Amino acid sequence: VLGSEADHRVDIYALGCVAYWLITGKLVFEGPGAIKVMADHLHTAPPRPSSRAPSPIPPALDTLILECLEKDPDKRPQSARALQTRLQSIGLETPWTRERAEHWWSSHAPAASPRRSVADLVLSHEARPLRVIRQKRR
Repeated sequence: VLGSEADHRVDIYALGCVAYWLITGKLVFEGPGAIKVMADHLHTAPPRPSSRAPSPIPPALDTLILECLEKDPDKRPQSARALQTRLQSIGLETPWTRERAEHWWSSHAPAASPRRSVADLVLSHEARPLRVIRQKRR
């Protein structure tokens, strides 16, 4: 909830975003700019992962991912352990194998960006403040 104190449940939300991408190959929200995407994360209910996934997913997993993405932290799983318990109870018709994982990653791995990462820029010489040498006034 906007304006409330952030706690460990923001990590549950973030994990929901990762799970959404892993299941669908798409970001939870996409838009023309960062402001639109951030506003959607604050105010818009995400589409069900099953509506965007290339393969069928168990209804219980669909529901669990949406619960992780709840705007109200009290409606999300309350701990990583609770989330783990729920995940372990969801059965899969087709087991996830190494071959399936490699196939998924080969078609969904993010493309290399021609732009430099923020971390690279921050750690570079360019991000260091210039030293200002004051000359003595005569």
